[in-house]
Amino acid sequence: MIYELSGVAEQFIIEGKVTDIKRIKKGYINDTYKVETLSAKNHTYKYILQRINTKVFPDVDVLMNNYRITTEHLSRTLNLPGKHIKGTVQALQTTKDGKLYYKNTLGVWRMMTYFDNVFFCRYSRKYRCVLFFRCFIWSLYQSYVYGKYR
Repeated sequence: MIYELSGVAEQFIIEGKVTDIKRIKKGYINDTYKVETLSAKNHTYKYILQRINTKVFPDVDVLMNNYRITTEHLSRTLNLPGKHIKGTVQALQTTKDGKLYYKNTLGVWRMMTYFDNVFFCRYSRKYRCVLFFRCFIWSLYQSYVYGKYR
């Protein structure tokens, strides 16, 4: 399976060659893997590779567009913990043909940046609820403005 996952990961625009893939067992909806790569300059990069559960998310185009809109908005407006050279929010890695996800016989896949030692739960429950509500309302607004609910 790891060999097949390397092939999936290489469909995305990533830095370096895949050196390691490990399953992350937290979460119940999608199958999630941590992918490590090594660049020609011996720098290690880390990514999240997820197989999207299409029984839960049957309209992958809408899911991924909302994810993109939400993460881009959060990157522009929030200063979250885990400051990273590519931002403070996970960024989607596009495929080599410019798409937000890759589909093959193993499933539908997305890839995003990975941050070490970042825990969202450092905030109070009230703040997390406010943040979630803002993101949710923003994604609904974007869906309405840009098509799905027109």
